[in-house]
Amino acid sequence: MKKLILALFILCSLNACSQTNSKDSFEGVITYEIFFVPKSKDQEFNLYQKQKYGTEAKLYISKNGDFKREYTKSGDKGFDFNIYDKSENRLYAKWRNIDTVYSLSAENNSLEFIEDKELKGETIKGFKCNAYLITGRDPLGEQTVSLKYFYPVDKEYIDPNLYSNYNDFFYNKVISKIQSPYYKIIMDMNDF
Repeated sequence: MKKLILALFILCSLNACSQTNSKDSFEGVITYEIFFVPKSKDQEFNLYQKQKYGTEAKLYISKNGDFKREYTKSGDKGFDFNIYDKSENRLYAKWRNIDTVYSLSAENNSLEFIEDKELKGETIKGFKCNAYLITGRDPLGEQTVSLKYFYPVDKEYIDPNLYSNYNDFFYNKVISKIQSPYYKIIMDMNDF
């Protein structure tokens, strides 16, 4: 009898260990409207920053973790696109009217951690969203950067393991917390 109980326990344990997450990671396109709110009194700086991101971005997310952020309505000196290649754990960025594609490792974080916390959520396009804030400081320029993510609950799923090595701007920590695409992000970078 003890052997039967032990055998059943082992089988149940193996079955539990072999089960994998049945959720598929989100794959699709999300279109964002971009609003720029300047805090600086330097009008030339404000005009440059406003055209840098434009008024619309499309985020293409692949099931394998790769993504592309295309700034469809940025200005002549603005971003054209950003790409994350998961297999290389690298980010690529291109500005309009510049032939060069810039690259950096996503393994390195350009910010020092200050804090993170949950905030009051809001409804976005009819979906209840939670809010998560993460703040860091650029050690070179001493600029504080706060990123507030609004994300749906029990909707699209993103596997946090896909971004476990994406440290820049704490993205690995963010995705581990929200486990979904964000529906809204507020970037507070001191001057805008």
